Amino acid sequence: MAKVVRGLYRIPGWAYITDGTMTFDIRELDYRAKGHKRDYNKLPSKPDYDAAEAARKAAGKTKNPWP
Repeated sequence: MAKVVRGLYRIPGWAYITDGTMTFDIRELDYRAKGHKRDYNKLPSKPDYDAAEAARKAAGKTKNPWP
């Protein structure tokens, strides 16, 4: 069974994605072409993602805030 790959955040021309085990960068064009979860335009920017992660960790939460 293939793992679901989802986007975590974006930077110009790239998306940072995870399959729940590994994380890696993928070109924006490939991300869009493969139809990964969360539309590329709805992915948070890197600074927004980092801020949400810091807030999550400060609150003691363990779940990623980006569904």
